Amino acid sequence: MKKYAIFFGCLFSTVTLFAQLRDDITVYVAPVVGGMPEQQMFFAENFKMELMGANYTVVENQADSDYTMNLSITQDVEASYEDGYGRLTAERIVNVLLVSLMSTEDAREVLRFSWAFETLAEMYEWNLHLIYQAMANVPLTKLTGVVDTNHWRNKWVYLRGSFDYPITFYAVNPANSSISLPNPTKKEDYARLDHQIRPFPGVTLGVEFQFLNWMSVEGDFQVSFGEPLITTLIPAIQVALKFPLKPARHFMIEPYGVVSFPSTTATNTYEFPRYGLGGGMQIAVKGGEAGGFFVDINYIHFMGDVVTANTFDPSRPEPYRLRWSRFSLGLGVGYKIGFFNRNKDDPGRSITVTP
Repeated sequence: MKKYAIFFGCLFSTVTLFAQLRDDITVYVAPVVGGMPEQQMFFAENFKMELMGANYTVVENQADSDYTMNLSITQDVEASYEDGYGRLTAERIVNVLLVSLMSTEDAREVLRFSWAFETLAEMYEWNLHLIYQAMANVPLTKLTGVVDTNHWRNKWVYLRGSFDYPITFYAVNPANSSISLPNPTKKEDYARLDHQIRPFPGVTLGVEFQFLNWMSVEGDFQVSFGEPLITTLIPAIQVALKFPLKPARHFMIEPYGVVSFPSTTATNTYEFPRYGLGGGMQIAVKGGEAGGFFVDINYIHFMGDVVTANTFDPSRPEPYRLRWSRFSLGLGVGYKIGFFNRNKDDPGRSITVTP
């Protein structure tokens, strides 16, 4: 049974090792109370070495420490126990090490636990485990006087930039879903025209004005690629009415409605939708005191058909013009940076950060 205990103790120490390498945390080991002098010396020196080996800073002055580790030794008497020959003996003295970790600043006890042992020799393999068990309750961050504010999500003006990957769909108008050879006489002279899906990367640059805490308007210039049968540049101007939701200091959700005004540079396009209507959602997380990183998802349906020349197959010229319905599913990732605080009186709050 002891072998299993040793195994799980080592496993626990290995797992917690990566979370405990904190040289910015200072620890004061108080003089050991109780027990015999050799026990006091053993635990005082061994715990200091193990703490330094785990990359904590051990200090000799309690006032300079973040945490104080108190060690005390008592003895417990077992009424009976079974010796190596299976015989019951009247009593046995067992040593008990009591470990207490306290926050030095406010004298608050973080945790307390005890560990029974018979000899000091067996504690060589357990002391590091006890260190990790005690220090696992220490926060992974340390107060450094940094102030966290809400300013990043309460600016008057934001500049945004994003890399986009819109997927544009061109649905064939049922009236010209097939094209034919000149003067077709047989049914097989017709070819079925398929819907087109055009996934191409793009970029968006924009300005957002947050005139209310829960409402803002954003204007964007977007460049992507499209057209059903050829690849060409599709610039667009977009205007979005957004409704910021701010459930947490480091998180913001902005559902919005959007109007898009696209155009095309293709020479074989006779008609193109003047505008499109849709909606989306922008999810942002804090990225500095002035801005945040975001993911943008949206859907836009364009009003009116895209009318292009029939370049599907030169041997099948009819009809001479093809009509398509256009809509897009957009996905973008980017960053927005704000200027001019709307809530200048927000004092923020002190947070803990790792130096």
